[in-house]
Amino acid sequence: MFLLERPDQTLRAFFLPVISQHVGYDGSAPPGAMEAAEAAAGALAEAAAGSVLDPIGDEAVVARLRGLPWSFGPEEVCEFLESVGTKVQPEAVTMLHNAAGEAFVVLEAEAQMKEVMLANKRQVGKRYVEVFSSTPAEKHAACERNRATMKEDAGYRGVLRMRGLPYTATVDDVVQFFNYPAELSPANVHLLQRADGRASGDAYVIFDTEEAAKQALGLDKQKLGSRWVDLFQSSKGEFYALTSTGGVMMTAAANGAGSGALGEGYFVVKLRGLPWNATEDAIKKFLSPVAAPAGGIHIINGNTGRPSGIAYVELSSEEDQAAVLKKDKQNIGGRYIDIFTCSQSELQARGSSTRPRLLLKMCCILSLVSEGVANLIDDGASCEWCLVCRFRARCRAAAVTRSL
Repeated sequence: MFLLERPDQTLRAFFLPVISQHVGYDGSAPPGAMEAAEAAAGALAEAAAGSVLDPIGDEAVVARLRGLPWSFGPEEVCEFLESVGTKVQPEAVTMLHNAAGEAFVVLEAEAQMKEVMLANKRQVGKRYVEVFSSTPAEKHAACERNRATMKEDAGYRGVLRMRGLPYTATVDDVVQFFNYPAELSPANVHLLQRADGRASGDAYVIFDTEEAAKQALGLDKQKLGSRWVDLFQSSKGEFYALTSTGGVMMTAAANGAGSGALGEGYFVVKLRGLPWNATEDAIKKFLSPVAAPAGGIHIINGNTGRPSGIAYVELSSEEDQAAVLKKDKQNIGGRYIDIFTCSQSELQARGSSTRPRLLLKMCCILSLVSEGVANLIDDGASCEWCLVCRFRARCRAAAVTRSL
């Protein structure tokens, strides 16, 4: 009972004789030895008493936000919360940069949670943000699951997102649009593609400095070719989130080539059964100690643009290929991975448009035949890279229109 009431005095009495032995105090030691022992014992006692008196289970107060725009960083989150009267520092905000637009905010007191909850369902642009009460454990678990986008430089803001590019735009066209700045390397221009391998008209451009990116924003609404281009400030976190959730990139190496494959001279293996959130870093760790050359890992997306669980890896030698094949049936994230050898031609065919348009159209027609409406198909209907059901729905709508 006395220990709980006066832990500092009791612990000091406990530590003093122990420390005295180690500093050599035996009654004839040099002056100051006992003082040193007492000071050390007092410091230890104070620290130990503090740990005894610390309340158990006093966890930090954490709020979770969902639905934030991908372009949001800690500063924007702070401004959003300030609109409901809650002031937090950017250091208290952890951005996940994931597709759900999530972030965790560590609050100073429980009273702030009530204020933060006032922001629940508030509009930010065309989106509304949901706010939930959370815990440090949930925050930690989410960060562990989301390591792909929790990179150290995820908060870097020297990134611009471009929208409205001509479909024929190349990396050099983009660099020329920004007047060939010294802070922009062609390797840092990432043109986006749709799932069919065609350009989407969007791109991410990563500048060497944030100041250069802000200055480049002055070119917003300028023309590239015949099209007006929109520029938005972004972050590497948004860029990582896009690539880790199935965004398809056409890098400078692949621009105009239809495939980002390194080509002849490299040996290829196919990985099947990957977790949908598998990243290049996770695959590199799985392949270790075999090192894949830069640009040699190709994560394949399905028809919807989401990861298919398949990846191709180009390796520098036949020995590396044999070493990787020995990892067959080992796991990534709890999933067993099948590993096969394959050819460069298969990789390059998969890297470009994977299914011919004629086959897609026949696929749509066959699905309609089974419903007895094939005779109503308009031969002039264009067959985009379809999620078969989407094209079928369009044809069905046309069929209904013609039947009326």
